[in-house]
Amino acid sequence: MSEIIDLLPVIFIASSLILLVTRRFSIPAYSSYIVTGTLIGFILQATNLGFLPPPDILDSGIVTGIAEIGAAFLIFVTAIRITPQRIKRFGSESFKTSAAQVLIQHIIGFTTGIILGLGAVDSFFIGFAASISSSLVSMNLVNPDADDDKVYTVIAESISLIDDGIAAILTVFVISGLAVGSLEGVILGSLLLLIPYSLRDTVAETVLDRYREDPETLLLIGIASVISLGYMAKTFGVNPIVGVFGAGILLSKTPYNQALIEALEPIKDFFSAVFFVSLGTIAAIPGQTMIYVTAVLLTSIILVRPLSIVFLLRRQGIDSYNAYKAALNLDQISEFTLLAALLAEGTGVLSTQIFQAIVFTAAITFITSDLSAKYADRIYDLMPEFLKFESIDEASYGFNDKKNHSIVVGYDTIGRKAASKLENPVIIAAKPGNVEEAEKDDMDVVFGNPLNDKTWIRAGVEGAEHIISTIPEGKHASKAAEKNKKSVIVTETDEKAESLSQDEKVLYAETIENLSSTQLKDKIQKLHEA
Repeated sequence: MSEIIDLLPVIFIASSLILLVTRRFSIPAYSSYIVTGTLIGFILQATNLGFLPPPDILDSGIVTGIAEIGAAFLIFVTAIRITPQRIKRFGSESFKTSAAQVLIQHIIGFTTGIILGLGAVDSFFIGFAASISSSLVSMNLVNPDADDDKVYTVIAESISLIDDGIAAILTVFVISGLAVGSLEGVILGSLLLLIPYSLRDTVAETVLDRYREDPETLLLIGIASVISLGYMAKTFGVNPIVGVFGAGILLSKTPYNQALIEALEPIKDFFSAVFFVSLGTIAAIPGQTMIYVTAVLLTSIILVRPLSIVFLLRRQGIDSYNAYKAALNLDQISEFTLLAALLAEGTGVLSTQIFQAIVFTAAITFITSDLSAKYADRIYDLMPEFLKFESIDEASYGFNDKKNHSIVVGYDTIGRKAASKLENPVIIAAKPGNVEEAEKDDMDVVFGNPLNDKTWIRAGVEGAEHIISTIPEGKHASKAAEKNKKSVIVTETDEKAESLSQDEKVLYAETIENLSSTQLKDKIQKLHEA
């Protein structure tokens, strides 16, 4: 216990000093934590200062224990955020993209490990590290709360949460199974996840809802859940991390979990430092034989993964710009991978050299990911056309063969009312939230930018009878009018839209009532007869 007390002040004092420097140069905090840990490990090994802990503390398992405590709370916070509702915001496209790229990257990483002469477990971890992104880092990069309606934000958030789900399964069922070495441990671990999931509705309605205005009580509830289920897992012979993840699932019901997530924010920052600094302390720069592994991981994560995500998103009909903006927020190693590697290395399942290569790669990718997200627009502009995958026929992923239908641009209040009064409409939705709403209403919906001609192709503009533009921006109204349909209904009040209403094929609807009234079809018919 005294060794832990001696080490923790060193970790946090050094972290604070490093952060003062790294923030000045906009280096991500997580990278600075790992660098701090590496420096601490080097100083402890190279010196024997009386006021510092002895060098043998690095081999005593104490640092690993501290890292696991930090990881436990990070996993708990991550589990609270993984909810079906958040993933469903862009479910189909994100799930297909995430699952496909994880499979592709894992196969590439595993095969590369075998070619390099590594064992099956080491090769598995190379594939694991190459295929899963970090929600902890990517969510800080995209800032979903500030940019909730941006397409790439929601895509990146959904993919990272799905990645977390896949990583959690791998960590719980595969890594714990390897470490424990028994099928019984895997079964018990599964129950520690399934039972909390079945109880989360009840807990949300009876506990979280009651104390949602009391952050201190919510914080205590969260900590009590972590300790209780973690101890229960240990009692059953399962890694406590499984119980901690189950505690997060228990408290993850949306929207009740939002207040708890906010209450846990300071705890997350604290234990982020604990985990990443401790990880850096017990790791080292890879030896010469592992430089190849680090190079493979960096190439796969920084280059291959973003390109594969862009390609897969383009296949789902997402435009290349938003595909790149999302992909360039997902080019880093996951905290789940680091946790799994830590657990496996601690039990002797994973070689120390591969563990060090993964940690070293994580530190680098946390920095490069921040840079790629910051300069995503510039990177996109520099990309050659063939790497934007513009040759993919987006029309194959829409309603281009549809005939005699109406196209409604936008699905806010006006668009929703208009679509409800039309037969056979196709919705063009530029906001991910509107896509979900249209799908709930059993509408045919195309996600895309109305200013992009390919979006109109996917909406079947050639076979459409008329267009209703409900987005309150003149440029969208103009784009709709350009399509040369017999009737275009525009809801806009600026001068440009009013000038459009002089055209015989354009009906100008100034108010919601004009557009959503029972006379809508009569107005459209008059335009057809004009």
